[in-house]
Amino acid sequence: MPRALASLAAAAVIAVAVFPEVVFLGGSLSPVGLAQVVGPVPTRTVSVYPSVGSNAPTAGIRDIGARVWQLVPATKIMKRAIWSGESPFWNPYPAAGSLGPETLADIKFSPFVLSIALLGASATAFTFVTLAFIVGALFCLQELFTRTFRASRVAATASCIVWLLTGFAVSDVNSQIGAPYVLFPVLLYALVEYQRRRTISRFLAAVAVYSGFILTTFVSIQVLVLLFVHAVLWVFDVSHPRPAELEMPRTDRIRRQFSRQIAVPIVAAGLTAYVWIPDVVAALHGGADLSLYGKRVPAAKANLDLLKVLTRWPMHDAAWSGYIGIVALMLLAVALPRAEGLQRRLLVLAGVLGLFALTQQTGFVFLRPVGYLPGFRSINADYWAALAGASIAVGVGVAVSVIEARGPSAQAARIAGGVFTIWLAASWIGSAVTGHPYSTWGFVAATLLVLLVVVLVHVAATRPHRHRALAMIAVVLMAFELFSYHNHVHIRRVDVESSTPQYVTFLQQHLDGDRILNAGRAGLYPEWGEVFGIPQLETVNIMQIPSYRAFYVNNVDPTDPGLFLEVGHSAFTPFSASPTALDLMSVKYLVVDQGLTTYDTGVRAAYPLAFVDQRAGVRVYENPQRFPRAYLSPALTRADAPDPASGFSEANTITQDSDLLSAASRAGMPPTTTGANVGTAQVVEYRNDQVRVEVDAETAAVLVLTDSYYRGWHVTVNGKSQHLARVDETVRGVLVPAGQSTVLFRYRPPARSDAAWISTATIVLLAALVLSELRVQMLARAKRIEELE
Repeated sequence: MPRALASLAAAAVIAVAVFPEVVFLGGSLSPVGLAQVVGPVPTRTVSVYPSVGSNAPTAGIRDIGARVWQLVPATKIMKRAIWSGESPFWNPYPAAGSLGPETLADIKFSPFVLSIALLGASATAFTFVTLAFIVGALFCLQELFTRTFRASRVAATASCIVWLLTGFAVSDVNSQIGAPYVLFPVLLYALVEYQRRRTISRFLAAVAVYSGFILTTFVSIQVLVLLFVHAVLWVFDVSHPRPAELEMPRTDRIRRQFSRQIAVPIVAAGLTAYVWIPDVVAALHGGADLSLYGKRVPAAKANLDLLKVLTRWPMHDAAWSGYIGIVALMLLAVALPRAEGLQRRLLVLAGVLGLFALTQQTGFVFLRPVGYLPGFRSINADYWAALAGASIAVGVGVAVSVIEARGPSAQAARIAGGVFTIWLAASWIGSAVTGHPYSTWGFVAATLLVLLVVVLVHVAATRPHRHRALAMIAVVLMAFELFSYHNHVHIRRVDVESSTPQYVTFLQQHLDGDRILNAGRAGLYPEWGEVFGIPQLETVNIMQIPSYRAFYVNNVDPTDPGLFLEVGHSAFTPFSASPTALDLMSVKYLVVDQGLTTYDTGVRAAYPLAFVDQRAGVRVYENPQRFPRAYLSPALTRADAPDPASGFSEANTITQDSDLLSAASRAGMPPTTTGANVGTAQVVEYRNDQVRVEVDAETAAVLVLTDSYYRGWHVTVNGKSQHLARVDETVRGVLVPAGQSTVLFRYRPPARSDAAWISTATIVLLAALVLSELRVQMLARAKRIEELE
């Protein structure tokens, strides 16, 4: 069998062995159904292997909310954008309109999300794409070891097992947080192969993979994974010097190596500029909440957390996602003394980076202060597990290759076994003294596993013909250990759209383009409104428009200003929204979770009941006083002039925009009015990045569009560019003349336009490079033919 085909077969077999309930029984790798988003969803579970501990499908998964409330809606947004031709750069549904892909933790343009969107964004599509990405990563690890490192299939399989079965992979392999980790084997293989043989086809492949990696924008994990990938690439380059570089001064040789490191990233960065440059610009102008990620104080952890990086058997903690396994670490220990050359360098690199990452994720007392440094503080403790997993995965593959060729070190086995045994015993005694939950049977099993590995190493250390057998037995033990930690119960594939609650159908039929206020998690949770085409005031996107966040916190939910804009953290949350603020934002319905009894009482006293969904536990109240999505205001008032208690009014628009105030004054608009009707405004076209309004005004007036104002929006009146202002704290306003006018709002941020030029120029230069290389190859081929003739 050809090597590549054997690698693909091995990758597929490993994926099927780990996820048989997903492949054969309809299990889901989509998080839909693990957390409520629009009401109760009928779900069932499936499993093939027995699970130790909890059988809940959520056990062992960290941060389910991020993938249910952010990742899954992102796939459905992109499905709509792709198949309807809508722009993904502006999302009109949450927060009265918000940024599209221009966020630090948003991955709408990632290969993972785009693939799911192209296949329909269903739970089945999500599961299929997740499995495909897993198989692709395993295939690249197989090829990296068998082709690039000239290692055996056993070594490659060992690396695959660690990559797929460590705690971070188990917890995050199907999340936006883990997406860079899933792509790292593909990126590493592409870059190392290009370093090994620098051809134009391999260069293009490396650029394509690097571009996809950049688009997978979960920055914290990206940075950690790139640190490891480029470190391995540098070690590989140093271990395979070019003949011409052997006589070079050291500085010149390092300069050459550095240039080879950055060529692919620079081209990939140019190609993807249209995504990451708007990302950076949005971050620079983002709200104050973004800075919280750089001001975190790392959570102090108990010393017992150090045990969790070894084994989960003694620990009663289903949420921990950082374990590596006893056998994996012992293999690194017993192989290092026997390794030479590239293998030794790779083992040292994997050990140093892996152990450093483990100390950071567990808060190891001696190295914990590193986590307080600027930059490091923004990396969540659990995120370090991605670096640990990547490092140990490659390190174990190299270790098995060393053991097969040169055998293990018995002395290293004794030292490592003694350290791990003392570690386990100290944790066992410490848990008993401090009252922490701890399993005696788990401690005994872990200790016996350590002793078993030590015995096997001693048996094989002096018998070269048993080195390969030891390697194979060690891989089996490692697979058993890591696999036994898992929760093998999966939820069956389900789509929320296939069982839409009654209140959602009611909203879709009666909303008519207006918005809702959602309170509580039993209702239409933030970001899921866009899945059903229902605009809402809330959002769980951290990159909130600063002016809208201030408006929301002051007028919609002043009692509970959390990181995200969501109502109902507590059952005792009071209803404290300003009625005129809800009117301004065109809120037609208030959707209230009946678990929020205090909030519901306040809403019921102010608004009439419109619909009750008993099964979903939701009541829908109607706001008959809402403002239209677009209306003409006859008066314009300075922001510091009116009484703040007067609230918002259709008749009197408030602004602090001096240009709009001056233009209105020149047009004869009064600063206040009693509410005379000055004409009509009708939205005739509404797209993500373009809104057309037909106006018939009796006198000059301010057209107010109750969508979030943002600097990337521009406006024309009858084809002529006009000044767009922020009015009433957060919405858009433009001066229109008397008579009939066509007003066109367009979202055209300068950063996106400039970035598009950079990406286009990079494509042109890359095409020129390819054509030049092809011409050189054709001339060389013609010359060889001439010489043969």
